[in-house]
Amino acid sequence: MGKVDRLSSLLMIALVLLAAAPFFDVPMQRDQGVYAACGSILLHGGAPYRDCWDTKAPLTHYTYALAQALFGINLAGPVILSAVMAGLTGIVVWQIARGWFGDGIAWGGGLAYSLLLVSIPFDMNAQSEGFANLFIALGVWGILGGAQDRSSRSSDFSRFETTKGSSENKSALSPLPPDLKSGASKLRSYIFTTPKTQPATSMRVVTALGAGAALAIAVLYKYTIALPVIAVTAACVLYARHVTGDMRYAICDPRYAICDPRYAICDPRYATRDMRSAMRDTLYAALGFFALLAVFTLYLLSRGALGFAVEHVTFMLTEFPKVTVNPTLLLFPGESGPPLFYLQRTMQQLARLPAMYALALAGCAFAIWKRRAWAWLLTLWLASALVAVYPQKVMTLYHWTLSLPPLALGVAALAWEVRQRRWAVAAIVVAVAANIGFRFYADQWLISKPYLTGQQTRSEFYASQAIGDEIEVAEYVRDRTTRDDLIWVWGNHSITYYWADRGSPTRFIFNSPLMAAIGENEFQPRWKEEVLAALYENPPTYIVITWYDRTWFDFKNPVDEFAEIPGYQYFLDRYYRREAFIGRFAVHRLTPWWSRLNPPDLLDSVTATDLLAELNRATLTPAPNQPIEARDFKLHDEPAIPTLLMHPEGRAAFNITLPDGVVCFRSDLALDPQSWGWGGDGASFAVAVNGEMVFEQMIGNAETDRFWQPVVIDLSAWAGQTVTLTLSTGPGPNSDFTGDLAGWGLPRVVVSPGESCEAKVVKK
Repeated sequence: MGKVDRLSSLLMIALVLLAAAPFFDVPMQRDQGVYAACGSILLHGGAPYRDCWDTKAPLTHYTYALAQALFGINLAGPVILSAVMAGLTGIVVWQIARGWFGDGIAWGGGLAYSLLLVSIPFDMNAQSEGFANLFIALGVWGILGGAQDRSSRSSDFSRFETTKGSSENKSALSPLPPDLKSGASKLRSYIFTTPKTQPATSMRVVTALGAGAALAIAVLYKYTIALPVIAVTAACVLYARHVTGDMRYAICDPRYAICDPRYAICDPRYATRDMRSAMRDTLYAALGFFALLAVFTLYLLSRGALGFAVEHVTFMLTEFPKVTVNPTLLLFPGESGPPLFYLQRTMQQLARLPAMYALALAGCAFAIWKRRAWAWLLTLWLASALVAVYPQKVMTLYHWTLSLPPLALGVAALAWEVRQRRWAVAAIVVAVAANIGFRFYADQWLISKPYLTGQQTRSEFYASQAIGDEIEVAEYVRDRTTRDDLIWVWGNHSITYYWADRGSPTRFIFNSPLMAAIGENEFQPRWKEEVLAALYENPPTYIVITWYDRTWFDFKNPVDEFAEIPGYQYFLDRYYRREAFIGRFAVHRLTPWWSRLNPPDLLDSVTATDLLAELNRATLTPAPNQPIEARDFKLHDEPAIPTLLMHPEGRAAFNITLPDGVVCFRSDLALDPQSWGWGGDGASFAVAVNGEMVFEQMIGNAETDRFWQPVVIDLSAWAGQTVTLTLSTGPGPNSDFTGDLAGWGLPRVVVSPGESCEAKVVKK
């Protein structure tokens, strides 16, 4: 690539980034949220398919992982990367077209594609189709590279110079001036002995292999992309078939006095349909395609994800096509599917880009009419990209972006056909610019204008796009957990994982695969059981339940669906407590296995020694004139719990035998509510084992201290031993004994069901 080409490429990318930049800081919606969450899982060591389930193939998730690695956790990263890839795709489209239309028109076609892609509404941006377009274009470019190099720059026979001659004797050259006859003979010999114009065979092989690998990468973004991949590959073979001339019949151009193979041109009367080179390149491309898939398969096998991948592909091919779309979300009330829904979706798309479709279809028609060698490549590419939309049921706007490269090429083809009429070319440029400009205005500017002009705050803008509460709940969870903690979001708001930077205990991070209306199948019942088993094995610190939501594949609100799945509601009610309600989301926190908030039978099941039950056998040293006794403490609106009342300075020593395993002391500390208004500076609590202090904490008498303060202490160092466990209390920091009615709520020695006293586990 020369200096001019490099500058032209940089200019294209710069223009695309400039056009997209105002809309970088805009919300991501459901689909992008799934990609971002899966990308984060992969970035932190997860494996595709095994650790994250999505309807898409995994390269979309790897692309989002790359965006997170480059830009961190933010909205702009995936959109910036998408814009850059749009610019790169535009460059490849330009390179494909420059041999057909010349640099000017070809470059304009590439720019048109790039701007079209970034003009799409921000909730439809950074999608699989846009990423895959780059690799489809690279595949087409690679397969065509050899064919274009083996022919003249023009791939259109109508542009070749022709001479008169006998068509009956095909072994004879056309009549030439006498001074050129001997030159023609020498030229023929030269071509057979020194094919300097032919690209090196090794380079052709590498190019074809790379083209096949690029097409495989495109399919690994989304399975439906296989249709245009197959179509463009076949079309490239047809293209090569038409542009591969037989150089045995090369003739000299009389414009050049010296027979120079650089100026040799094919006589279309003698051009042969040599399929050998075309088929050879296609076979190499197929080899590159399957080689990359084989490498990816080996990678999945090494990560233990191959079985999950096979299951996923099987489900997507056999069961997902049966899914019923929620009729309440369709554009026609009461219409649940094709053909009316398809018709309206199609008309909507045509109405969005009327200039592009009209001009591109005219360009394809002209090319077919004039028998351009690239006509069917262009037409099949466009047709297959459009057809690939329909099996996807909902025909979402971004599904149509697969057709943007051939659309741009079709418009460029029309501009080239009318290039002699400058007014016509100018009209095409104006129509395309107006169409793209209006899409930026309608799809981006009108929605984000209040935010970009300062009329809305960021939070107000996000709230208007129904993601404000998503971010709020993610921040709430992140502030109360560590990076190693797990969360689980029930609903279709997977972006919560991304914003919170937290992982999931299960690969199912949104509802659709579990709850889509498919009918009887072997997958969904098994997957629901898999999720429940994962929750028991790795209980998340938080479970977030979406109370209100509607998607294409959900017929009920998630909170209602959740309650209908056997075992799900029971698990939530038994082991979790609702901690907050944020927008559409109920936030439930895992109750520690030793907590007073657990059902009594759960706490009893882990209890080795109830110290209140051993009180009559303990050695008690009460404060003067202050008994040590069991009493119920009731704080606020919580149920009363049995408590060991111990006024400072009191002491209770228990001689007990600790069980084996992970042994812990648990209690909830508080001052008796009846003493809250008496003044005083609080009390201190201490625990000792065999006289060795293992815990000490001060509980004040301020309003902020008037709640149960749970404590768990690891006693595993003495597991299996008989020890003296001493609980003692003291006055506050000012040695003020006023109101120091210190209470040990539910003091017990317990055995952890996990590997530590703080283990996030559930006791079944």
